[in-house]
Amino acid sequence: MKERYIEKSIRKNLIKSIILPLLFVGMLIDALLLLNPKSMTKPIDVDNIWEYLEQNKDVSLKGKCINTTFKDLDYTGFDLVKNDSLIGSFYYTVNNTNCILVLINTGSKNSGTYNTIPSGIEEYKMTGKIIKSKSLNTELVNNIAKKISWDDGNLKDNISEYVVSEPDYKLTKILLFAASIKVLLLISILYILYTIVLVINPHLIPNFKILKRYGNKEKHIKRANNELSHNVVEYLNNAYITESYFIDLQKFKPIIIPLKDIDTCKYGSRRNRKSTIYVRMSHGDTYKIYDRTYSDYKKLMNVL
Repeated sequence: MKERYIEKSIRKNLIKSIILPLLFVGMLIDALLLLNPKSMTKPIDVDNIWEYLEQNKDVSLKGKCINTTFKDLDYTGFDLVKNDSLIGSFYYTVNNTNCILVLINTGSKNSGTYNTIPSGIEEYKMTGKIIKSKSLNTELVNNIAKKISWDDGNLKDNISEYVVSEPDYKLTKILLFAASIKVLLLISILYILYTIVLVINPHLIPNFKILKRYGNKEKHIKRANNELSHNVVEYLNNAYITESYFIDLQKFKPIIIPLKDIDTCKYGSRRNRKSTIYVRMSHGDTYKIYDRTYSDYKKLMNVL
């Protein structure tokens, strides 16, 4: 083995360990962009929905939140029901040859404005989220077409692909969800930064700090590296017993244990194929060596 094998092995494992957190950070950032909490807290004031749609016909309005006032809304006869609970009711409004659907809070869970569903609303001021209808219900379109005396095929061509939804404007829930994502994002970034620091200097790994109680930490690590090159007594799975040390280079908690400072060793349980070896040191510290076979334990006991 080459000199400084311990540091190289630790760096390799640490670099592998931050791949998933990096992907997780990317997912969290995507989730924040999709939630767009800034849009929820600062909805756009729209005086005329038709002009707004026309001015933004070449860009996606999905997810935008708006404050606007609708006039002459008519009930479509269709409601949004989830888990047997009324969430809201679909209304439509027409302007010349254009039509748009509006989903209004009428369910008790959403503190609806109306106790009963009115057939028509002369004026309705609302804050809503613009959502994209994946596919318009044919029966709903036919029902609107009959009410406004339009051909249903013509209506399908002229009805907006967007629905302005009042129930989807869930400010409190979105802000709480966004705050949770930000907390997870902060924790993940701190973990990645901490791991990068350890990659730069593996000697800062917490388990190595205990070596100070048994002499000079740097000298222990240097000597352990030297013995890995020349004086390995036993080879275990990703662990080594040298003349002076037990060295476990496991992925998450690599350890170097001076053999002469070990007081007692205990094996966790022989019922499973692998268990934990508990090593008690002369200064009272306890090391836990995870995922070790009983054979590994016997090899360690033999050199003590």
